[in-house]
Amino acid sequence: MGIFQICISPLVSEKWKNIQEKFIQRISEDIAYAQRNGLARKDVHNELVARGWFFTNEMYLWEIVRNEYEPLSNKLLRISRLFILKDSIYNFGAQIASI
Repeated sequence: MGIFQICISPLVSEKWKNIQEKFIQRISEDIAYAQRNGLARKDVHNELVARGWFFTNEMYLWEIVRNEYEPLSNKLLRISRLFILKDSIYNFGAQIASI
């Protein structure tokens, strides 16, 4: 597992891993849908992008909970730029690149 583990017990740890995998699966399905409908780049692997999306958000959420590092607005901007601006996974970056 990652740096931040839920290790109360092996059972809880396994349940958390299952929850993570369900989130990743659903994100992957959303990306695949967007790819099929011309809303996302087709040259990237949807499951790998989904894992990156999930773990990026999970890490930032832990930082938000612990009130660490930069302000929340900066974190949200970084995540948004990663996934919706030019050359990111989704194809509508050109329309909002001026943000």
